[in-house]
This record gives sequence, structure tokens and C-alpha cells, in this order.
Amino acid sequence: MCTHLILPNIGSPVEQEVILSSNFYMETRRLPVQPVTIAVHKEISMEANEESTRERLSQMSDLVAECENILFDEAPVMVYSIDESCSLLKVNRRWLAEMGYQAEEVLGHECSEFLTEECNIHGRAEVLPLLWEVGWAHSIGFSLLRSNGRVLDVSLDAVVEPQPLGQRHVLGAFHDRDDLVQWRQAALTIKALKGLHLAHNGLDRLLVESGFLAYRRLIRKTMP
Repeated sequence: MCTHLILPNIGSPVEQEVILSSNFYMETRRLPVQPVTIAVHKEISMEANEESTRERLSQMSDLVAECENILFDEAPVMVYSIDESCSLLKVNRRWLAEMGYQAEEVLGHECSEFLTEECNIHGRAEVLPLLWEVGWAHSIGFSLLRSNGRVLDVSLDAVVEPQPLGQRHVLGAFHDRDDLVQWRQAALTIKALKGLHLAHNGLDRLLVESGFLAYRRLIRKTMP
């Protein structure tokens, strides 16, 4: 009569089958180990790493969005954003302070309501069409109409920002026409905000792509 034992062979991808006979004769045979356990562990490890990566991407996206909002609101020049219908989406603190309005009085209103009549005609006929076509504007003269009826003469720097769903927004900064410091501040603010906007959109696309890949992997696992 023989007794069969399966013993692990440490440090080797095989096991040993030990055969003990009734006369104490021992014979060993090397058996291949099925890689099922290793494959499962590897797959679990990959899924954990992917989930950790998605979590870090989400955290980075939130951080970039927060930086973008802080820079927009705290910029030393008048910053605003409009959609393709020219409605104001956002204005910063400096814009509100210089124009004499509260946020709820301007958001959702057309930007033409805050321009002089002559400037509005010029902007619609020449500036906006060229801005949408070229994608940027630099040191364009504008005359703003404050809440008290006084006119504020400024220069505009602006860029067109493509949005994730295909829309386009304009990010603009007004600055004093004769102040070289403000002129540079406006240019740097637009450049920094555009970079943060692109980074935020890029991180969001990575999140969507990684989530889609994880979903496809899950579907494949559940398929018969």
C-alpha cells in the first residue's frame, strides 16, 4: 500500500508528490502548479492599482479646479467669462468692485448691458466675430458702463476656451489702458487661467477614459 502526499516546494513553481510505500521506500515526482491563484492575485492587484490611480486623478482634478476658481476670483484685474450667447457666466471681485454691482445683478445678463452704446455696436460688428474666429484678442479698447452711469475706458485681453461638450466660452480680462503693470497682469492672468482650464479638462478626460476601461473589464468578467 502506498501513501501519496502533496508538499509545496518552496522557491519553485512546482510541487512535489511524495509516495511512501509500506516498506518505507520514498519516491518524489514533480507536479506543475496551476497558475490560477497567481493570476487571480495579479488581477486583484491591477484593479486595486487602477482604483488608486482614478482616486488620485480625481483629487488632482479637484485641486486644479480649486486653483482655477481662486485665481479667477482673486486676480488683480477685471476678469469675466461669457458663453456663445454673450451672457455673463462669471465675474471676479475686481470686476464687481470697479463696476459697482453685486454678482446677482450681472450673472446671466448679456455683456452688452454693461457697455456704452457705441462700444456695443463696435463689439458686435467687429470684435466678437473676429474673436470667435481667431480665438484670441489683445489690447482691444472697450468702454464699460458702471452702475452709476459713469464710463470706464479699458483694454481687453481675451481667449476662446473650448468646453468638454463642444461649447465655447470667452475668458476675458479688462485692464487700464495706460497702466503697463495691469497690462502685464492681465496677460499673465489669462495665460495662467487658460493653462489651468486645459489641465482640468485633460484630467477629467483621463478619469472618463479610465472609468470606461474599468467598465469594459467588468463586462468581460461577467460575460459567460
